[in-house]
Amino acid sequence: METTKYFDLSDDSTEKLVERFNNDTKSKGWVAMRGHYIHAIFEEFEKRKINVEVVRKLENGYLCTNMNHKVKLVNNKLELL
Repeated sequence: METTKYFDLSDDSTEKLVERFNNDTKSKGWVAMRGHYIHAIFEEFEKRKINVEVVRKLENGYLCTNMNHKVKLVNNKLELL
């Protein structure tokens, strides 16, 4: 599913995308729309070739995203704060 039909974040700066991610780490609830939103953030990170492995990786065949920690951008790579 292409999430850009829900959220077009292509005009956001990379710093704004990091801010969006960090703002969402406060949320503990989960609904489908939140999943679409987070997926759209990571689609933009991928398009911009931002290394996100500190919060998103493939584990046992599943793509896992860790939303427990805020991040910062350092040399095109997300690092935990």
